[in-house]
This record gives sequence, structure tokens and C-alpha cells, in this order.
Amino acid sequence: MTQLHEKVCIACLPDAEPASADEIQEFIGNSDWRLIEDDGVPQISRKYVFDNFEQALAFTNMVAEIAEEEGHHPKIITEWGSVSVLWWSHKIKNIHINDLILVSITDLQTQKVYLFYSNGTPVGGFPVFGNGVVDISNADDDAALELVVTAGEKEILIYQINF
Repeated sequence: MTQLHEKVCIACLPDAEPASADEIQEFIGNSDWRLIEDDGVPQISRKYVFDNFEQALAFTNMVAEIAEEEGHHPKIITEWGSVSVLWWSHKIKNIHINDLILVSITDLQTQKVYLFYSNGTPVGGFPVFGNGVVDISNADDDAALELVVTAGEKEILIYQINF
């Protein structure tokens, strides 16, 4: 089965069918996203927590790049240590399957790659967020590369390579 983040957004016309209540509930039930309503318009909302403003701003810019690529733009609220993202389809004033796809892609951007020295101190320039290329060419023999994903407030170590 194709995962939502692997699907492609299609142009949403004003008469497009919204995502079904079952599709939305199935997605929300398995995620940190919640269904809200603003001025009668259903939206999918999530607040991401970061260690500082710089990380929050970097995440905001990653979401903005995705939105520009897809031509579908969320409401993004960036604050010190957090970013709130709200997705809905403006043309239909409802939630479309495109929103669920972009919610899934947004969640992928919370993946973090860390590079640590064996004494536990991070190598400069890390963590790196998202699915981008990670340059480890300057890593010492005394370093470890870790892929960490967030689950709510928790971080889960997925993979570790020791040099």
C-alpha cells in the first residue's frame, strides 16, 4: 500500500470532494495532528516543539519549500521553540486528500540526524532536520551518526553508525 507521503498532490478545484470523515479520522487517530475548526472551516493542526528559535525557523522554511513545490500553502505560526502548522484546502474550505498528503510530508521533516563524538558532545552544525544530504566527510573516528525521529515530545533513535 502506498504511504500518504509517497502520493502526489493533484490540483484541487472549487468543486473537489473533501476527504471523507473516515479518511481524516483514520489519519488523525494515528498521529499527533488534531482536527480543528476556524471560522467554520475544518483544518488539521499540529504544534511542533524545538529547542530554540533557529531550529523553529529552519523547520518553518522547510515547510514553506514543500508548500511552494506543491502550490498548496498552510498557515504557519513560528514562535521561539515551536511551530504550529495548519493544513486545509482554501478552494473548498475543507480538508482534501492533498492536505493529508502534505501533513505526512510535513511530519517527515521532523526527522533529525545527529552527529556526536563518543563523549556525547554534538559535532558542530548538527542536528540536521529533514531528509536532506548529511555531510559527514569531516567526522572524526570518535563520532557516531544517529537518525532520530520525533513522536510527540519524545525522540526515538532509529539507527546509529559508529565511526
